[in-house]
Amino acid sequence: MSEPRGDTLERLAEYGLRLRRELPYQTNPLVKYDVVGVLVSLTGRAQVDVWQMLPPDCEGLGQWTKVRVATLAKEDAARTLAAVAAGTLPRALLPWVSLMAGGGESATVVEWRRVAEGETDARKRADYAGLALVFANLADCLDVWKRGLEGWNVERSIVTLEWEARGEARGEARGKLNTLRANLLRALQLRFGAELPADLVQAVEGQADPATLDHWFDLAVTAAHLEQVRSGFGINGA
Repeated sequence: MSEPRGDTLERLAEYGLRLRRELPYQTNPLVKYDVVGVLVSLTGRAQVDVWQMLPPDCEGLGQWTKVRVATLAKEDAARTLAAVAAGTLPRALLPWVSLMAGGGESATVVEWRRVAEGETDARKRADYAGLALVFANLADCLDVWKRGLEGWNVERSIVTLEWEARGEARGEARGKLNTLRANLLRALQLRFGAELPADLVQAVEGQADPATLDHWFDLAVTAAHLEQVRSGFGINGA
């Protein structure tokens, strides 16, 4: 979790119960997992570790869950790197170092490079570096990490390349949706006047399915009156 959110523990409780119910250890005979929760807070303040729903008028009935909360901003970057170098912690923790206390210092990046160079798998080295830069951006120390990793000869991270591709695809999809919405609203304004009902505008701006927006556009340019449009958009009332 990059930032604390109010419903995180409630969702984590739900995920734990669903995992236990839907993916048991074995089914014949049925053996379910014991499931506990750990919440990793990438930035910001520590979050509470207990969620409960105990109505005061229900004689103690309710539900609750307790998780472990790990706040990376409280972890020490230098101590973590020393433990990784000594082999008491895995190298898989290297991407998180930029989020830790002291993670934005130039000396930390220098030591990070030294420790990471012990990884012989080029792809893993690339993933470590790519993810460390992603997390450094969250911690507002990206410039320090970019300078510190200059000249470090690694392949492009498969992980970060995939993230970049997904980001570009999402951006293109958002652009297409915005164009479809704008065209639909413009068609409605030309047909029925510039002052469209607020709920109609809200329905268009909240619609995220391109096929539905295309259908609505056809309806906007063929409908005899605005109430026909409203009915086709699923909006009830005048």
